[in-house]
Amino acid sequence: MTTFETAPPQRPTQQQLDAMVAEHGKWLADPKTGTRLALQNIDLVGLQMTGNLSHAKFVNCQLQGATLRNVSMSQGEFLNCDLSASLLENVQIGPGPGMIRDCTFTKVRTSNLRFTNAQFFSCGFVAADLNQTAFTSCFMSECSFRDASLSETAFSKGTLQQANLNGVSLSGRNWVNGTTFSGGSAIGLDLTGFETLNEARFLGVDLTRANATGIDFGEDGLNVKSLAGSRFIDATMTGCKLAGPDLQNLDLTGADLSNAVLKGDMRGSVFRRATLARTQLAWINVEACDFTEASGPFETDNIRAARADFTRANIAGAYLAYADLRGAIFRDARLDHAQLGGADLDGAIWTTGDICRAGSLGRCIIA
Repeated sequence: MTTFETAPPQRPTQQQLDAMVAEHGKWLADPKTGTRLALQNIDLVGLQMTGNLSHAKFVNCQLQGATLRNVSMSQGEFLNCDLSASLLENVQIGPGPGMIRDCTFTKVRTSNLRFTNAQFFSCGFVAADLNQTAFTSCFMSECSFRDASLSETAFSKGTLQQANLNGVSLSGRNWVNGTTFSGGSAIGLDLTGFETLNEARFLGVDLTRANATGIDFGEDGLNVKSLAGSRFIDATMTGCKLAGPDLQNLDLTGADLSNAVLKGDMRGSVFRRATLARTQLAWINVEACDFTEASGPFETDNIRAARADFTRANIAGAYLAYADLRGAIFRDARLDHAQLGGADLDGAIWTTGDICRAGSLGRCIIA
C-alpha cells in the first residue's frame, strides 16, 4: 500500500488513535499493508500511545497531558508540537536520527527516557522533570532547560548550542561525557551536582554566580577539556582547582577564588575585583590578564604575567618572586610586603605611574 498522509479526525478517540498506531505497525513490517502514522494539526490531549513509532511524524499536534509509554521511535519527527505536562515513560527516541523542532516539553514528566542521535532546535524543557534521562550523541540548538530538574541525568558526546540552563536543579549524580556546551547561559548553576564532566567543553558559556566550591576541573577531578571564554562573574569558586591547557579569556570578575589553585594557560582572562586570598598561581600563564582591584595576597610559582594589569589591585604580601612581570601594570596597586625577589619588571608601569627600565630585577628601577 502506498504511503499517504491523510489527516484523521481533528480529535480522534483513544480507540481511533490505537487503530492508527496499529496500522503504523503494519506499515513498519510491510509498507504495502499498512499506513504510516503522520499526523498534522491533531488534538491528542490526554490520549495514550504505546509501541513502535519509528518513522512517525507529528506536525502542529497538541499532546498536552498525553502519555507515551513503552515507546520506541527511530527516525521520527516532532515539529511544532506541545507536549506540556505529558508523561514519557520508558521511551526511546533513536538510535536512528530524529528531528524535534519548535516543541514544548514544559513540566513534562519522565521515567527512563532515552534520546539517541536526536536533533533539537528551539525546544523548551522549562520546569521539566528530566530525572534519569539520557541524551546521547544529540545536537541541541537554542533549547531551554530553565528551572528543570536533573537527577542522575546524562549528556554524552553531544552538543548544546546557546542552551538556557538557568535555574536548573541538580541532585543525585549527573554525568557529562564528551559534550560541548557552546554559548548560552547557566546562571547560578551548582556545578557540585555533577559526578563527572569528562572531556566536556564549556565554550563561552555564561556561568555567572555559579557554585564551583571545591571542584577540581583538572584531569584528576571532573576532567573538563575546556572552559575557554566562559564567564564566572561573581561565582563562588573557593578551594577549586582550575588546571588545563584551554582556560584562556575567562571572565572571573568578582569571583571568590580564595584558597583556589590556578594552573595552566589563562592568557587574556579577567580577574577584576576577584578575591584571590591564599590563591595559588602555579606554573601559570596570565599574560595580558586584568587583575584590576583584585584582592590578595596570593602565592605564585613560575608565573608568567607579562602585560598583566594589576591596577588598584590589593596584592599586599603576594609572592611574586622570579615572576615574569615585563610590561605589567601596577598603577595604584598595593604591593606592600610583596615578595618580588628575582622578578623581571622590565617595562612594567609601577604604582607611581613610572616605567621600570631595562634590568629591573626584583625591584623597579626608574629611569
